[in-house]
Amino acid sequence: MKPSVEVIQFSLGPLETNCYIVADTSSERAVIIDPAAEGEWLAEQIAHRNWQLDKILLTHGHVDHIAGLHALRSETGVEVGIHADDQDMLIRPAKNLSLLMGISIQTDPPEILLEHDANLP
Repeated sequence: MKPSVEVIQFSLGPLETNCYIVADTSSERAVIIDPAAEGEWLAEQIAHRNWQLDKILLTHGHVDHIAGLHALRSETGVEVGIHADDQDMLIRPAKNLSLLMGISIQTDPPEILLEHDANLP
C-alpha cells in the first residue's frame, strides 16, 4: 500500500510557535514535531484521528518548541528525538531560555539523538 501523507499545522503557545503532526494515513502512524504547548490536547488530536503516535521530534530545544513536551510524553509514552547538540536544552532551563520567560521547563533527556543526514530508527 502506497503511503498517504497528511500534515497538520497548529500555532501553539504564547509565541504561536508552529507545531506539526505528520501522518501516514494508510498505516495510521504519526509523528509530532515541536509540541510548543498543550501536550494533552495534541495527544487528543492523535487519538481523535485513530492514529498511533510513533515519535516526538524536536527541531531544537528552545522553550517555545518544547513547552508541551512533558505533558505529551506523559500522555503517550513515546520516544523523543532531538539533535545531539541540543539535548541539554531539555534538562537545563537556562539553556532552553524558559527562565527568561519566568518559568522553568525541564523534561527527561531524549531517547533518540539525531545527527545530520542520519535516518531515524
